[in-house]
Amino acid sequence: MGVELENQTKLDRTIEAACILATVALRQGDQVSLIAFSDQIKAYVPFGKGMSHLNLILESIYSLSSDFVESNYQITFEMLQRHHKKRSFMVLFSDMENYLFEKHLAPTLSRFRRQHLLLLLSLRDPVLYQWTQKHIESSQDAYIKSLAYKFSMDRHEYTTKMASNGIRVLDVPANQLALSTLNSYLEAKARDIL
Repeated sequence: MGVELENQTKLDRTIEAACILATVALRQGDQVSLIAFSDQIKAYVPFGKGMSHLNLILESIYSLSSDFVESNYQITFEMLQRHHKKRSFMVLFSDMENYLFEKHLAPTLSRFRRQHLLLLLSLRDPVLYQWTQKHIESSQDAYIKSLAYKFSMDRHEYTTKMASNGIRVLDVPANQLALSTLNSYLEAKARDIL
């Protein structure tokens, strides 16, 4: 999450999207909770209502910074299991690479899907996209482009696999993260599936 995209880190973009979602959900009268983690829980705010609850969320994430460590999904999902018993709309912001290579994540998410509405969000890699559009002028260009297509297909296959399990995955450009997050929440509210 420490990688910079369009003059902001992925973490900054994620925090911005989470704050917008929390603000709208609280204004809608919904309860909001927040967990931020890396290899350990870095911030936790239990469910709460009202705009005063937003201040607790903002205070808890104010000093968050990126850790260049492997995320520990196990401790996070154990905490979620203990504290989030009621059906909830859960949004997980992470790098797509974590989704692709974390072998225990998919089964855990499938179990959570039985009780909660899940949305996995990832920031699309602009360099990967540029490489797929690259004009081939040499064998090295062809190699780079084929690798980029392979990684893009891996991302697409993961998205399709999770969708077949009832879990929505969005891999969006940085400038669309907040809007995509908000639209997913509003769509779920409109369809009354929360």
